[in-house]
Amino acid sequence: MADKKRVLITGAAGGIGLALIEYLEDKGFYALVHVRDRARAEKLVGNYGRTAVWGDLTKPDEIQALAEQAIAAGPLDWIIHNAGILTTSTAKGGHGVGLHGEVNVIAPMVLTRALASHMAKTSSDPVVTVVSSSAANMARAHDYASLAEPDGSSLFGHYAVSKAAANAAVVRLAEEFSALRIYSTEPGFVKTDMTAGNSHMPSTLRWASKIIASTPERAARRCFAYLLENNPPTGSVIQKGKVFKDAKAVWRSAEGQGNLSALLKAAGLPS
Repeated sequence: MADKKRVLITGAAGGIGLALIEYLEDKGFYALVHVRDRARAEKLVGNYGRTAVWGDLTKPDEIQALAEQAIAAGPLDWIIHNAGILTTSTAKGGHGVGLHGEVNVIAPMVLTRALASHMAKTSSDPVVTVVSSSAANMARAHDYASLAEPDGSSLFGHYAVSKAAANAAVVRLAEEFSALRIYSTEPGFVKTDMTAGNSHMPSTLRWASKIIASTPERAARRCFAYLLENNPPTGSVIQKGKVFKDAKAVWRSAEGQGNLSALLKAAGLPS
């Protein structure tokens, strides 16, 4: 285990997260497996030689506790922020913003900031990857601060906005932590509980996901084969297995970065 690169994968209970564990273990990685509660995390670990970590990503104290668990586990080479949510709920999380903002944007930023120094000290090539979505390209508006007030919208509403904001967060984190390589990637349209089994998903797409969507295993390869074989510039957004080079992407612009700062302010966080 000492000579293996160590990866923390959030949201690893099933779907893409579980497929990522198996995919990266086959590539020689050692996995720190995160789910919301301790019992499920320890079940995933079983006798596979993994480390269980846990915490609710909508609660600031549990994100901090998760970071402390990861630090206590030893060196850390890679964080994969796979945990995500697609919902019509108007509930808010512990930072006072809607769940799309909490899980898809705020949690990756807070956890990365908490672990960046540890990664820089313990890894020769620390990498952070946010599993975003091509839905970011369909965001009708890039008012990321709107995520603070959930409006009950789903895929083409606040979910898409949150994934665009997640890409903006990658750009911001890459500027903050020059010692780390930080990326966004996307899995494509995948049959998981978030799509085929999610009543908050538009019904047509929920039905389509059962027929034409990719498998989690193929999604894992789509997300990470490129990053395992290439070294793109930090802050890159990877879509369809290559660097997304649209210079007009709002998440990279002054407007997008300003809107991300507004969301962080609403969450009571430094921008």
